[in-house]
Amino acid sequence: WAPDYTARLHSEKRAIELTYFGLVINATGEDWKNIALTLSTARPNLGAGAPESQPWILESLPYIRVERESSGFSLLRSKKPKRPDPSSTVLGPDGGLSGSGMDSAALEVADTTVSLAKLDTSVSSASFAIPVKTTIPSDGTLQKVGIATATLAANLQYQATPARLETAFLSASTTNTTDFPFIAGSVSTFLDNTFVATGNLKTVMPGEKFSLDLGADEGVAIKRKLVKRFTEDTGLTSKTKRVTYEFVLTATNHKRTAERLVFTDVLPTSRDEKIIVKLLAPAEKDVGTKEKPGREVTREEDGKLVWRLDLKPGEKREIPLKFSIEHPADLPVSGVE
Repeated sequence: WAPDYTARLHSEKRAIELTYFGLVINATGEDWKNIALTLSTARPNLGAGAPESQPWILESLPYIRVERESSGFSLLRSKKPKRPDPSSTVLGPDGGLSGSGMDSAALEVADTTVSLAKLDTSVSSASFAIPVKTTIPSDGTLQKVGIATATLAANLQYQATPARLETAFLSASTTNTTDFPFIAGSVSTFLDNTFVATGNLKTVMPGEKFSLDLGADEGVAIKRKLVKRFTEDTGLTSKTKRVTYEFVLTATNHKRTAERLVFTDVLPTSRDEKIIVKLLAPAEKDVGTKEKPGREVTREEDGKLVWRLDLKPGEKREIPLKFSIEHPADLPVSGVE
């Protein structure tokens, strides 16, 4: 079996309804009729203990023997080892199903209803006893069995990179407040009643934080506009060329609730001491560092600037970004647009 999830964000309640399913396939050749089904997260195919380390051997390669034939030359090469033929279906390392004769594109998933499974946990695994009798035919179809539904409080924020794409993407961070782990598997995400996307959920243990990407949302808008770009020559004896860029980034909250927007931009990064980049706006005194973040904007490595704005309902903010690039006039510079 393999885990599968549906995550639905209720935006007004700021809560995620996470429904936990098990995708079960019966490859025994015998139909399971009206059975009491228990799903376990244990992985017996891995064995009971850690594998032994193997020696790492380095040696010279033997010469390749060349035989002359009447029609030319032929190289004698060793035969490739025969690839083992898997005989069973197992849970893969990423939580997916794998095995012989299994084509994931051809698998069918049967409809299901959700019922709360009885949980039994141990130090190393968890078992879910499905409370209703289940029938799983041995016909290669995936049967979707409901395990549990959890409602998790969520912190929402919008993320954007307007220099690349003028779109804000909603994400939700939350904590697994249940008594059982969420094993890695595929997840279908919904924003209220709208399907967003299908992705993957990593394994999340009880008490561990995790986040979900909920797709583009026009409720918060971000725009980046080049206001001015000009070039000037300075200096009397040694000529210096200066290129100045001036942008305006506009963030608008169209929602009736306060929202947080985190967006990034970048300053050019110089690899030559003769090329000097100066940040003119925002002022250097207002820009924090990764170790000591600023109130709204922080500079990180490689010239990355990160703004964190808390926008009131209906609020519109204009954020200036201005910088210059200086270098000797006779120095060719790549990367200046």
